[in-house]
Amino acid sequence: MKEEYVIVNTRILPDCFIKVLKARSLFESGQARSISEAAAKAGISRSTFYKYKEDLFPLHVQKERRAALELLLQDRQGVLSEVLNQLAVHKANILTISQSIPIRAMAPVSLSLNLMEVDLSLEALIALLQSIEGVCSVRLTAIE
Repeated sequence: MKEEYVIVNTRILPDCFIKVLKARSLFESGQARSISEAAAKAGISRSTFYKYKEDLFPLHVQKERRAALELLLQDRQGVLSEVLNQLAVHKANILTISQSIPIRAMAPVSLSLNLMEVDLSLEALIALLQSIEGVCSVRLTAIE
């Protein structure tokens, strides 16, 4: 299924989505020492938090946009190089990159990117990366 991202006013969201965002904020700011504590303070169960945490992100209006992506690449020469080339072509600045040891001919790669100068929408950039031969999946894990 194609992933799409939209900006939605919180007034139309189900209450549990807002509470997941609140729990994430409590945990990330240190106001809660654990996910369990953050979920309890926000008034949701841990399972609700974990069910939605990968798909809900707060929008921060700021000059610099950053995103974290997780990619799963085939362990073949040139695949990561092509990903990095396409990011460079579209003016994404790589802040961090981490590649784990390939297992079963698949290599997980985590990227954090500065998107301030990117000439595509984030959705289009993800679709472009997914279209590269040898890229099995691309997942947005965080954005700010």
